Amino acid sequence: MKLNKIFAIGLAALTLTACSDDKDHEINTASGVTVHMEETTVSVMENIGLFNIPVVIEGEANGYVEVNVKINDGTVYNDEEEPAIANAHFFVTSDHIYINPETKVANIEVRTVDFRLPQKTRSFTVQIDQVNGATVSGNSVTTVYILDKGSSPEFAELLTGQWLISCESAIDETPYSGRGTATVDQKGGMNFNINGFEWEGISGVIPLTYIWDDEIGYGDVAVRLGGTVFGPVNAGTMVNVKFTNASGAQTGTVPGVWNNTYSSVSFGDAEFYMGGFSVDNESYIGYFDVLTNLTLTHVALH
Repeated sequence: MKLNKIFAIGLAALTLTACSDDKDHEINTASGVTVHMEETTVSVMENIGLFNIPVVIEGEANGYVEVNVKINDGTVYNDEEEPAIANAHFFVTSDHIYINPETKVANIEVRTVDFRLPQKTRSFTVQIDQVNGATVSGNSVTTVYILDKGSSPEFAELLTGQWLISCESAIDETPYSGRGTATVDQKGGMNFNINGFEWEGISGVIPLTYIWDDEIGYGDVAVRLGGTVFGPVNAGTMVNVKFTNASGAQTGTVPGVWNNTYSSVSFGDAEFYMGGFSVDNESYIGYFDVLTNLTLTHVALH
């Protein structure tokens, strides 16, 4: 059980990724290799942040396929839709990618701009422009629709029904899950807990708050750092386990992103350290695990 030891893995070790220079990409010379956009349309909410638009290859390539895409601002004006303009409503990380012959897919990264006030749906297109090492076959354009985030549930609605909890360890990819109900915690207000989170055979809670903007009628579910997840528990010494950041800090919140139907909240690659704090003096003694890919799904009563 992980409570028997404190992990001492640094944040840098958890986030190392490999990189390579463009010169390392040997271009495909095999015939019969084609490239196309995976989706004809993609719809995302304006507050999704970073998302991917996949480009895929077909056939047996012996090297990378190099693709340049063209980003076309939207042109549609009507009662429901307006154009999406690059660097105003969205940002593209890169319009130049290499597709690995083994994975056969690479992504155009896009980040949306989250506007406070209500917006019409906005659209733009991503189009394959130039290709090296393949020919274009099939769909060459993805139309992206950026949807207004709309009105999220009232706080009281979050306290009804059940919540499904899923996440995994960023250290060893162990999956964790749970099913529970939401209750207002002792601090009251917009703070609440989802009971029923299961970790290493222990049942605990996910400490949350609802960051509500009354002007626009919208709220974000956010994890509260410093909220007690388990405790007191015996880990050689009696400790309370709380969510912290990598340095053990207990303050702040980490907002999640609603799905289009406001039934699920995802925290993506955010990392929540399960820090141990002495019951006797609240001193920080280290962390037991790091949770990531946290998703909370609300099964409301009807």
